[in-house]
Amino acid sequence: MELVNQPTAITCGQSCIAMLTAKTVEQVIAELNWDKGMPPDKLLEGLDHYGIRRGEGFVRISRRNPLPDGVAILHVETNYNFSHWVLLYHGKYYDPKFGIFAKEYPHGKAVAYLQVWPLEDGEG
Repeated sequence: MELVNQPTAITCGQSCIAMLTAKTVEQVIAELNWDKGMPPDKLLEGLDHYGIRRGEGFVRISRRNPLPDGVAILHVETNYNFSHWVLLYHGKYYDPKFGIFAKEYPHGKAVAYLQVWPLEDGEG
């Protein structure tokens, strides 16, 4: 997985989709015709557009529902008073704003996740 940095303060969702599709974030923004912040329904729509398999919906993180193994898009409430999308990829956090983190996410708290299954090479 390669980190894709978000080009603006509000394109973290598009950047997560770009990481999952191996497209540039600029391509994702153009193809989805969406350069604004991505609410959950728009993120789901974007994943569906690219044929990325996903869970039915977001799961609230709790003791009963811990972070999944594998790959997920996390909804994070940051320490800086904004919501943010971050890609969790096999135990590493790929944050399009702050970088890659190996063990713990230092910029806020993940409150929900959507499990996803990235495209294989050659798909999409």
